[in-house]
Amino acid sequence: MRRPETLPQDRRVPWRFRLTLFGIGVVTWAVQMGLRGRPGWVETAYSNTIYPIVREFVGTLTGWMAYSFMELIVLVAIVWLIYKAVTVTRSVYSRRRSLRNAVAHTISFTLTMVGVFYAWGMFGWGFNYYRKPFLQVENLDRTGIKPEELRAVSQKLIVEANELRIQLEEDEDGVMRTDDGDRAALKRVRAAFRAPGVEYLSLRDGYVSRPKGLILPVLPWLNIGGVFFPYTGEPNVGMEQPVHDRLFAACHEAAHQLGWAREEEANFIGYAVCRRHPDADYRYAAAQGALAYALGALRQADQDAAAAVMLTLSKPLQRDWAASHEFWKRYDTRLADAALRVNDAYLKTLGQEEGIRSYGLMVELLVADHRREAHDSR
Repeated sequence: MRRPETLPQDRRVPWRFRLTLFGIGVVTWAVQMGLRGRPGWVETAYSNTIYPIVREFVGTLTGWMAYSFMELIVLVAIVWLIYKAVTVTRSVYSRRRSLRNAVAHTISFTLTMVGVFYAWGMFGWGFNYYRKPFLQVENLDRTGIKPEELRAVSQKLIVEANELRIQLEEDEDGVMRTDDGDRAALKRVRAAFRAPGVEYLSLRDGYVSRPKGLILPVLPWLNIGGVFFPYTGEPNVGMEQPVHDRLFAACHEAAHQLGWAREEEANFIGYAVCRRHPDADYRYAAAQGALAYALGALRQADQDAAAAVMLTLSKPLQRDWAASHEFWKRYDTRLADAALRVNDAYLKTLGQEEGIRSYGLMVELLVADHRREAHDSR
């Protein structure tokens, strides 16, 4: 007797159930399209109402462990997918099921998973891409940025970074290091988000969990220092990169968890919060990270001014940046280029028209912050 070409009834997921799960993804997409251009709705109904509950609930569930649940989930998923691919292939070759049935099952399963994870990612964090810009929330002015303002911001950050760098310990190569170990240092990022004196009301008393240092050296090959995983509510950072880059990445990913999805805003908020950190190493990491972007913008606006400002960089700061350059140069590969293109497309899909260039738009926020400080000091 011929064997059935489908899986036994008790092992199959009803197609209506799979269609429903995929439909949830379709509904989520419709909601996403409807919320584009309505930042006020998103700010009120999601970012300040639903998301804080989700953030604290999920962050509490996963924040207790020092290691990343994301890393574990991804590894298990890869192993499981390989197992399923081998199982389906063997069943086709042994004629226990037809090729047509296997293809249909694979497509059905893929669409179901896409619908589930797409909906989960958007409702769990992704709608924050469509909230009001931080500039509007805090009534900051970014119009008409002038080269002299970029120079003033750069000079201020250099003074700040140089002074803080003197207070820090160094490794045998003269590069900054922490005195409590790499993973222990990541725990301390939360102190910044609880510290008094944060200037912006929207950043006060925000819950963030500890950033997780990844075990596998994957992120540098993708040309990124960290990633926020909305499914587990975890900020994750690569442990291979120099310490000052790692701490800045931790501040950036914590800002994502706080609810600020746009990359330039996460960059700036990571700086704005961590410059108030009680520990000098985090304040230094924030200052030098912001300085790198400010100098990049100043070079484009006025190369002579940038060259003059660069002369005031301290030797220890120069050693730290040289270590960063050498580190990231080792990972300048075709894989990294491909990852950048994927990230660029991903950001544009979610409404960031500048793509990966949006990281550098942090400079507009730095200048707006400088103007606010100048106005308040009058």
